[in-house]
Amino acid sequence: MKLIVCILGGIILTSPCFAWEPDPWSKTDISLEILSQGLLLVDWGQTLDIREREDEGYYEKNSYLGKYPSRGKVNKYFALSCLAHGLITWVLPVKWEVFGFTIHPRRLWQYGFIGVESPCVINNYQIGIRVNY
Repeated sequence: MKLIVCILGGIILTSPCFAWEPDPWSKTDISLEILSQGLLLVDWGQTLDIREREDEGYYEKNSYLGKYPSRGKVNKYFALSCLAHGLITWVLPVKWEVFGFTIHPRRLWQYGFIGVESPCVINNYQIGIRVNY
């Protein structure tokens, strides 16, 4: 059964009807991705600092990680988050035409992520959380 699934998967993935090339990246796309990845790295370091300062009353608010995550869980979560963010940005098109409107999914994704991540990083900084790897 596994062999059949592998063969079918290989046929589907190598089929010319699935040939696709992502849209090229502009300088703005690259800058926004660098900012997004930078925010993720700062958040990663802050989360590790929170983990080290449990005895001071700090705890993590990310429901997936839990209040007191292990260092391994934090590292795995943020490594996968960095990878996933880059891959999602890469596959999103620069623009879509929907019902006569032009939508820019890649930029919406990047600006949305920056808009959500920035306040978290700023709040952590304001309450005394440092970047600690």
